[in-house]
Amino acid sequence: MSHREIVVGLDDSRSARSALRWAADYARRTGVALRAVHVLSWPLGVTAPTYDGKEAMRHPSFEEVDAIY
Repeated sequence: MSHREIVVGLDDSRSARSALRWAADYARRTGVALRAVHVLSWPLGVTAPTYDGKEAMRHPSFEEVDAIY
């Protein structure tokens, strides 16, 4: 089965937002599905407000990141 779609990788940059606008317009004009995928570097480097430095090498879980954001 053939599946056509446009995939756009997004981060928080201005160029990524421009790429999404372009892809959305192109998808609208051609009738192709659009999939926007938000990308980020892992680990995020975020810490909880109670961070005491003991877990400097520990990577936060997805659940911890969701709770912060």
